[in-house]
Amino acid sequence: MTEFVGIKVDKAPDQIYNLCMNTKTLNISMPAELVKKIDRQSKLQGSNRSDFIRRAVYRQLGVLEQWQALAAATRAGYQGKALTEADVAGIVRADREKQAR
Repeated sequence: MTEFVGIKVDKAPDQIYNLCMNTKTLNISMPAELVKKIDRQSKLQGSNRSDFIRRAVYRQLGVLEQWQALAAATRAGYQGKALTEADVAGIVRADREKQAR
């Protein structure tokens, strides 16, 4: 039995969260060592596994959305010839080799 806003509810705290936040429950598989790391970090942060993963996913989605916006803006202003995936891979490889020197 959990107390929620002064009312005793026959639900676990994560179930109450799901009801209040219009969430969906997912089943995902991860290597045991990764789960141990997640549990260790979430405990250090005073959090739980679900919250830790939720925040990590939000951060990663933010990074991807920024990257996609930057790529779209770059493509919109690009005046040169169309590049293939192989062209881009070659440019990246050459730049990495240059930085490694």
